[in-house]
Amino acid sequence: MRSFFIRKILLFGCFVALLQSCAVSGTKWSPSEVYAPEQLKKDYKLFRSVLEESHPSLYWYTPKDSMDFYFDWGYRQLTDSMTEPQFRAILSYVIAKVKCGHTSTRYSRKFLRFLDTARLPQFPITIKAIDNDTIVINNNLQKGNLLVKRGTILTSLNKVPIKKIVDSLARHIPADGNNEQYLMQTLSNRGAFGGWLRLVAGYSNTYELGYLDSTGKEELMSFRLIEPPKKDSVKKQIVPEVVKPWKRREQRARSLDRARSRLTMVISCDPFYQLPLARSKKKRSSIW
Repeated sequence: MRSFFIRKILLFGCFVALLQSCAVSGTKWSPSEVYAPEQLKKDYKLFRSVLEESHPSLYWYTPKDSMDFYFDWGYRQLTDSMTEPQFRAILSYVIAKVKCGHTSTRYSRKFLRFLDTARLPQFPITIKAIDNDTIVINNNLQKGNLLVKRGTILTSLNKVPIKKIVDSLARHIPADGNNEQYLMQTLSNRGAFGGWLRLVAGYSNTYELGYLDSTGKEELMSFRLIEPPKKDSVKKQIVPEVVKPWKRREQRARSLDRARSRLTMVISCDPFYQLPLARSKKKRSSIW
């Protein structure tokens, strides 16, 4: 039976690609489809064996005994059926321990196409990690509904310290060595915090955000996910203007007429201006 998730692993580029296939030929695929633990364990064994056999820097930053611990931990999580995002969350946590910025996981092609076309709710807040302890709001998609201004220091999300959430998400992001600054910058990219939150913990129906007001007092506010903007049902067709050859000749003629008119104005304004004559190839005496 073909592998359900992992179809190919490109180790020369240190990139692990997840590619999901259907268990039964002709079965209609669904993004919420769950996979049995036996199927997941089979793919996980392939995932581990290829990395151990061919990854050139598997133990550069993490000793072998530690990597074995993380590999074993991931395998122990496969005790129940999982969806593709749930399985990817486990793989991303384990592969991040390699500490290679070029080794990562991604969704299957079918799931990526689903994400490109599906109108999924969006997490409206983008964060900015200024340093190891300060997390501020960088942008939000609900400017009319959220009272928190850009640059406001955040303290919690659903009563969990925001720094703890950021650290938890960073454990799933691959980076070269112990580059903590890269992890914080990755989560500070537009939409990254919400995207990793969806993968690792899933979205909630409502959120309670803790922040510090202008006086340094902690305040709480609630918000919900937002629906993506609706696409226009009727698209305006942009027809490029076609310049026909005869129009081009007219344009050149007009340009020449304007040039002649300017030259006439110069001659009429300056009585001492003399127009240079074009010389013929044959030698002739001056006509003046």
